[in-house]
Amino acid sequence: MAALEALRSVHTAAAANNWASLLAGQGDIGGYCQAQAVSRRAVEHFGARADDHSLVQVTQAVEHWWTGAWDQAGATADAFISQPDAGAPFLKALCLTVRGRIALAGGDLEAALADAGAAAELSRRVMDPQTHGTALAFWARVLAAAKRIDEARSPLEELLTLLDGGPLHAEIGTDLPVALLAVAKATPGADPVAMLAGAGAKPSRRLPMASAFVAGDHAAAAAHYAAIGSLPDEASACLAGGRAMAGAAPARPLLERALAFYTSVDAPSSRLEAERLLSAAG
Repeated sequence: MAALEALRSVHTAAAANNWASLLAGQGDIGGYCQAQAVSRRAVEHFGARADDHSLVQVTQAVEHWWTGAWDQAGATADAFISQPDAGAPFLKALCLTVRGRIALAGGDLEAALADAGAAAELSRRVMDPQTHGTALAFWARVLAAAKRIDEARSPLEELLTLLDGGPLHAEIGTDLPVALLAVAKATPGADPVAMLAGAGAKPSRRLPMASAFVAGDHAAAAAHYAAIGSLPDEASACLAGGRAMAGAAPARPLLERALAFYTSVDAPSSRLEAERLLSAAG
């Protein structure tokens, strides 16, 4: 970080953003947030290109989402999306995904479907693997949540093909395991572990987390997510684990963690599900 701070130029913001992306890909959410803070300070003190200003705004929405500041994440994403010329399509697609994730966790499935569909459409104009993969993963997850499993298979299969030989980026790793497990459960004979392994993604810190999730080891997935500081992913894994152990006492620690998070971010649907499962666990 000291080397980035020492740049002290209009190029500092872009360099810090690039470094933040690398750290996120390695699973270092804390480092990602620190690098983005350097980027924001650089914009304030040294200025930046118009595209860098937009990138700083969007990455702040992502940072707020990861760290559980969902009011700020939603407000930042809304502000960016509502701009008449909302910058590059890949930035708008990412903001739509962030806003859609918040809507999905809160129980607004209609809004989540709208944002996920719009993000997927925008990402096709870019065809950057990370941008398109992120949008495909979320689109598949939302379709699965809406019980539209047959429709969810198409973006999921496209995404698994896209992963061949590439890394499992942090943004893709958030939604892919949830979508993959949901679709596999609804498909006779499907093995989500084999499907993920068969995609051929390069080894990364995110891959074992996704593998644990689709294998049904949600406690291990939650522990991985907690270790890298991804609060929403941790909560999602905890809630999935509680759901899988419905009514069993061992589910309580996971559900208590999920409940604490979803209460803190005011996500009523996920909070109510955690409360209901906790009650059933005795």
